[in-house]
Amino acid sequence: MNKVLAGEAGKEKAREWGRWLATDEGQAYLAAQMDADFFEERENMDDGICEESRKRVFCNLQKKISRRRFAGLTLKVVAAMVPVAAVIAILLYLNTQVSLFEPPFYQDIYVAKGERMQIAFQDGTRVYLYPGSRLCYPDKFGLTERRVTLDGEAYFEVSKNSHRPFIVDLDKASIRVTGTSFHLQAYACEPDITVELDEGQVDLLYGDRQEYSLRPGESLIYNKVKNACILQLQEGVSGLIRWKEQEIDFRNTPMKEVLKELDLHYGVPFCVGDTVVYQYSYTFCVKKASLEEVMKTLEIISPVRFQKGDTIRVRMK
Repeated sequence: MNKVLAGEAGKEKAREWGRWLATDEGQAYLAAQMDADFFEERENMDDGICEESRKRVFCNLQKKISRRRFAGLTLKVVAAMVPVAAVIAILLYLNTQVSLFEPPFYQDIYVAKGERMQIAFQDGTRVYLYPGSRLCYPDKFGLTERRVTLDGEAYFEVSKNSHRPFIVDLDKASIRVTGTSFHLQAYACEPDITVELDEGQVDLLYGDRQEYSLRPGESLIYNKVKNACILQLQEGVSGLIRWKEQEIDFRNTPMKEVLKELDLHYGVPFCVGDTVVYQYSYTFCVKKASLEEVMKTLEIISPVRFQKGDTIRVRMK
């Protein structure tokens, strides 16, 4: 490749190289070159979906060829030879991976109560969505960042790429990472945002350009109303294990929150007939349990009773 760009390979060799670029092997080579060099040279570029950034990408590629003095010719003359084909190939390949020539198309996924969903992105990132959660994401990530929006609860396994940070937009805050695994609970209707970090590093951006960083094993609770953070050590197993095992873990949790959690996980609403039940809090953990098993456990450890139906009624014994 370097000999072709330097004008040392001859026209026939250059044409042969151009034909090779069109093969699967050539495309794989371009992808590797893009990951190793292309983004590194453009760390300070503006968002890839704007017109100005697209012009800058093409301009930088022109300059790179010009610096190599490909036989002293301008880009217009070189158009008859391979470097322009290489530029086009790189741009076309890049457009299949990121939004370069057109605005992205956004997907809006909602996971109904009682269900779970796993999403795999093109960059290798995986998201495990909990019941009652909504995720909005583009069909192709931007040139300089990977951005999604979450309203709900999810576990993220983010593929590492220091040149394209992964950003999760939340209600009144956002999460920024480059490659990590973390659990996030961020319902727009709730005052708290909870982040639990398993691997890597997470930055929580909130308020007036305030930022808070987490280390593995730490949990951060951000209160949107008070604009304040509480840092503590994680309790229990990771969010990914809870997702896979369908685990429900209550730790001194008030009955009101318990019923809200059960409504999300099983998709069955509750109606409280006696508000005295709200005086009780619960600490217990179940895995892959049916709703009937959970209600039976609650009846054993406290003086409450559940009456089954389309809406489950809760009262004192």
